[in-house]
Amino acid sequence: MNFSAPFIRRPVMTTLVMISILFFGIYAFLVLPMSDMPNVNYPTITVTASQPGGSPEYMGDLVATPLERQFSQISGLSAMTSNNTTGTTQIVLNFDLDAEIASKEVEVQAAISEAIPNLPVMPTYPIFQKTNPSDTPIIFLALTSNVASHAKLYELAYDVLAQPLSMISGISQVQVYGLPYAVRVQADPMKMMGKNIDMNELVRALMASNPNLASGNIQGTYTNYLLQTDGMLTEGEAYNDVIIKEYGNTPLYVGNVANGLSALEERDPYFKYFAEGTEKNTVVLAVSRLPDSNTLNISKQIQKQLPNLSKNLPGAVSLEFFYDKSTSILSSIQNVEYTLALALLLVVGVIFLALGDWIDALIPSLVLPMSLIATFIVMYFMGFDIDNLSLLALILAIGFVVDDAIVVLENIYRHAEMGKSPFAAALDGSKQISITVVTMSLALSAVFLPFIWMPGLLGRIFHEFSVTIVTAIYCSGVISLTLNPMLCSHFLKRRKRKEKASVADKVHVKMVECYEKCLLFAFRFKKMILAFGIICIFLSFLFLKWLPKDFIPIGNLSIIEGLAQCIDGSSKSNTIAHQKEIGEKLQNSPYVKKFLSIGGYPEDSQGLFFIHLVPPEKRPTSVKVARKLMRELPVTGMNVFLKPFPVINLQVGNTSSLGEYQYVLTSLDTDALHKGAEILLQKMEEIPLFAGVNSDMHTKTPQLNIAIDRARAGTYGVTAEQIEQIFQYSFSGGRISTFSRGNNVYDLIPEIAPQFDLTVEDIDLLYIKGDSSLVSPQDSSIPPLIPLKALANWKEVLAPGQVNHVNTFPSVTISFNLGKGTTLGEALKALEPLTAEYLPSHVTGSLQGATQVFKKTFSTMGWLSILAVIVIYLLLGILYESFVHPLTILSALPVAVLGGLITLKIAGMPLSLYSVVGLIVLIGLVQKNGVMMVDFALEILEKPGQTPLSAILEACRERFRPILMTTLAAMVGVLPIAIGIGDNGSMNRPLGLVVFWGLFFSQLITLFVTPIVFLYMQRLEEYFTRKTPKHPLLLTSPQDLNQRR
Repeated sequence: MNFSAPFIRRPVMTTLVMISILFFGIYAFLVLPMSDMPNVNYPTITVTASQPGGSPEYMGDLVATPLERQFSQISGLSAMTSNNTTGTTQIVLNFDLDAEIASKEVEVQAAISEAIPNLPVMPTYPIFQKTNPSDTPIIFLALTSNVASHAKLYELAYDVLAQPLSMISGISQVQVYGLPYAVRVQADPMKMMGKNIDMNELVRALMASNPNLASGNIQGTYTNYLLQTDGMLTEGEAYNDVIIKEYGNTPLYVGNVANGLSALEERDPYFKYFAEGTEKNTVVLAVSRLPDSNTLNISKQIQKQLPNLSKNLPGAVSLEFFYDKSTSILSSIQNVEYTLALALLLVVGVIFLALGDWIDALIPSLVLPMSLIATFIVMYFMGFDIDNLSLLALILAIGFVVDDAIVVLENIYRHAEMGKSPFAAALDGSKQISITVVTMSLALSAVFLPFIWMPGLLGRIFHEFSVTIVTAIYCSGVISLTLNPMLCSHFLKRRKRKEKASVADKVHVKMVECYEKCLLFAFRFKKMILAFGIICIFLSFLFLKWLPKDFIPIGNLSIIEGLAQCIDGSSKSNTIAHQKEIGEKLQNSPYVKKFLSIGGYPEDSQGLFFIHLVPPEKRPTSVKVARKLMRELPVTGMNVFLKPFPVINLQVGNTSSLGEYQYVLTSLDTDALHKGAEILLQKMEEIPLFAGVNSDMHTKTPQLNIAIDRARAGTYGVTAEQIEQIFQYSFSGGRISTFSRGNNVYDLIPEIAPQFDLTVEDIDLLYIKGDSSLVSPQDSSIPPLIPLKALANWKEVLAPGQVNHVNTFPSVTISFNLGKGTTLGEALKALEPLTAEYLPSHVTGSLQGATQVFKKTFSTMGWLSILAVIVIYLLLGILYESFVHPLTILSALPVAVLGGLITLKIAGMPLSLYSVVGLIVLIGLVQKNGVMMVDFALEILEKPGQTPLSAILEACRERFRPILMTTLAAMVGVLPIAIGIGDNGSMNRPLGLVVFWGLFFSQLITLFVTPIVFLYMQRLEEYFTRKTPKHPLLLTSPQDLNQRR
């Protein structure tokens, strides 16, 4: 049966089918969603609870622990981490990858409801949301001004920009990062003492003055009147006129003892935007997309709407794009287009040099774009995105999708040289080669099974990559057996062997003659060459062991995130002062284009930086820039930790970290945990393999432990609750009421005036009122105000500034970056003896985030690769009905792998995941050449009078040109990757180098190893099938071969 025959005999049908593929493929490309990462659903839920003023220990013991007890009962929960800081608890729930996130949301809500009775009274119930990489912001907009207040910027961002932008198709939400408006009533304790009132009495008056009750309506006989009262006060100054109480006929106003201010939810905000030497106040808008939406289209729609939205902004306010992810995606697409065009030209050039005719060269070249366009159709129906990994798959496909077309063309070309008409040559040549093409496609697709079978998070990420590249392989095979023969039947010239040979034909004949002589010479040393092939197997294993292991290169995106850390207990003003110094240094860096600086967040002793670098062509890689800035930026009293945005983010579902990699320690004994963590941190800092070593362990935060003298308080009619309320209202910054202004709801916050909130001694100024109704009637000695220091005492201690749990156990997360020239495998290898030597026995350590995925990936990749080889063997054995000749084809693999590993060693590159991808592609390409050689030899061997030697020699001679053409086409196809073209070219470069030089090295060797292995395997097969060999194993001269012909 000739699969190609209907397409050759019906050219109109073939043309229309290809036009249909072209049309629907272009349509699919235009409508496919575009993003940076595959649309993978991570079953991760983040729960957040707030209690203003709560210490980390308070949040960990009273908020996190009750919630964790309930969450731990949810089925399918794989990991649970909690981070407790002042006033905030964040719990991250990671579920099994096959868990249904919708059902888990219901279970999480039920668990929260079960935990609420055991939680303290809180302003709001705990809330939760799903976490997904596709939900990470794709665009950051900065609303800036030197004149407008922060509250005004936040209001403009929320009302004028966020709400209209959230209505754009494809946008899931627009988050505003800043501080909203609030009213703060700042009490003067000296004045309150003079007026005989305490903080509790002031708060009661404020709450009574700001009701938000519904007034109802009046049901008249003929008319119904709605009632709307203006009980709420929306401006800070209005609270100064609120009456607290009256002394006779003299009212006491809030303004007599406090000052109402129109302010923000937090004091002393520091949100700054730096660009081109200027500093402005800023509020940031983060735009997130829906999973199936197109990032490029969203960016275009936002840019289209911003001019109209900007008309509603005051003249002193400007809006700028700080970061647009579509820029990097568009750059990746442009790089693919450039690589496609360059590879196409190079491939056409290779085919032209081999065949000597431009028409012949253009015929298989059509397969390359058609295969990729057909792949888009499958991607559309599979629900894939155009992202970094699918684009990488398409770039790799350039190297081998044209192989099938070359093989088909060359075989038809060979039949045409026999004197057949183009039509007959197309029929006979395609029929003869069709099984070979199918075998090559199946065998090549099988090498990507490790990525299809890869378990865990990385398997989900690379699933789209592997399916895309396998689809391109099959599309190439189908189009090569349909379009190619049809075009050959109409445009291939009639040839005869007696015609004057072209330059290409002459060169080909000379090369074949030279190769044949070398091959016959090699047969004399067949045992040595076979031994060399066996040695390659052992050398490959040695290189796999020797080469340093690394994971996924970070890439070269133009964004760096950073965290500035002061000593534990630093005030916000001290943190901001240091952050301003760092900001001045950043402005002077030639690699920094603009940056955002946020002081006193997420803790008062911390600050955040988001740094946008200049274009890649004007700077080193983002990793090198981050290392340089980490050396230059730190100032006395503040350290800075920087990490570039990774192209593939594997930290989703983990709490935020200060480095690229994490190692987690857990123990029930917190003292031993902290002691072991301190020693391990110290030892890691002494080893140059680690850089930027830090942890989330902050155990030296100053804290006042307040002990209430309940007996003494009782004698004055004061309860413990009243004393705690004094502290809460004075220092927590929590709201006591809300009010609406415009379309938004804001907070009313009482506090002690800032000038009385500076030292521990300021607590001595706080007083509380006793209640005579709570003591015996005989005791009439209760003073109007009692100083708090008479009812409580406090002691300054050092306490945790952050409390963390992993799976309900106390934990410490150590974060680190890699030292210069260090691989992740080397760092983890150095970490193992440190943990074994310095950690107490009851403190356990485990990898987290990217380090955990790295360990799991490389522990399973070897077995998956072996399984893939077994599948290839089974597949080839079934196709050839042979137990031994699949081994002939697979014999080329050790040489190819060794060539790729030697390339990495010479280039000084580690064995990373991208290098492994290169090795797998290399294996597929090399075995395709083996298939062409063995398949043809077995076909010749079936003819009468043929011996294995004559068959393999004939196969080597006839298949030399297609093998050479496909190898050169694959090499030039990956050449742009090996060079490192594009912004993230350095990330893909190891892959390209492995394929390019691995092919070069392996092709020189396997052209001689495979024929020798074929002879041995053929003799072995004849032995097991009880056939007596009728030929010698070695033929020493071409003359003997000619006599056998």
